[in-house]
Amino acid sequence: MLLQSSLVEKFNEEKLMRFFSILAFVFLLSAFIVDNLIIKIIFLILFNFSFSGIAAMSLSTAINQNPRYSGPITGLVNSFGFTGTIIFQYTAGYLSENYSAVGIFYTSLGALVLMIIFAGILNFRSRTMEKIS
Repeated sequence: MLLQSSLVEKFNEEKLMRFFSILAFVFLLSAFIVDNLIIKIIFLILFNFSFSGIAAMSLSTAINQNPRYSGPITGLVNSFGFTGTIIFQYTAGYLSENYSAVGIFYTSLGALVLMIIFAGILNFRSRTMEKIS
């Protein structure tokens, strides 16, 4: 988080969120591929570090764009985070119980792929809105 806050001063928050999302995807995919347990745990820790500041950066970016709606923005960002936690926690538990422990990685990879797709859609939409106005 401290590294991300120092990087925000130098770079655009949206680019940092995109970069850390891709970095989290790479760390999780690496943890999925590696067979050594110690290296797998290290990749998962790096995944958590790269993923930790995305919610805070998305909240500050949204409030900076429209400070008048800071209350609803905070509620939406928090509720989506909690909803994702609830959905993917039960999905990962079901997959690991009925299939294998690898189901947890599949669930996390699926969540990251969805996040990258939605971030790309939002990025494309914001670029087209800038061209129109």
